Amino acid sequence: MLALTPNDEVNSLTALHFSDILGRTAVYQLPPPEPEPESAARSTVPEHLRGRLLFDPHATYRYLDARFKRGAILKKMSLTASFDYDDVQARYDEPVPLFVIDESGQLIIVTGDSAVTPRPGQTLIALVDPAPEDAETARQRPAHGREGGVGGGGGRLRAARADRALASGGPDD
Repeated sequence: MLALTPNDEVNSLTALHFSDILGRTAVYQLPPPEPEPESAARSTVPEHLRGRLLFDPHATYRYLDARFKRGAILKKMSLTASFDYDDVQARYDEPVPLFVIDESGQLIIVTGDSAVTPRPGQTLIALVDPAPEDAETARQRPAHGREGGVGGGGGRLRAARADRALASGGPDD
């Protein structure tokens, strides 16, 4: 279970509820926001009432939302001996690994408390700013039958970004 709302208390309450059902190891939530200086005295949710923190300690809802608003995409990349995780880090500015699919097809959720280093033979799903060649590929791809592209509703825009990003794959997909 992934709790991904902008409200840290809702995420924690949801994680607390589902940890009784699924076990704490299967319950995840976004990291809490950095406290504002004027609200430093405000209490935060204790760690034992939270799910496992997703992705990266800095990957808060506000951070992820800002990245998407600036054009970041979800990118699926097949890692090989000629295109490994070091190459991903060199090609993309500030990649945020989200998930890894291992050689057996098992989904691994990247967390702040796990030491996941994607390796050749695995598939990485990460938040990245599009490289110039990614933007060119996306411009050439049809709008999936949507009249006038993806404009209009925010949900359609996010769905189109996800469709486009996950369909584009790595350099050898």
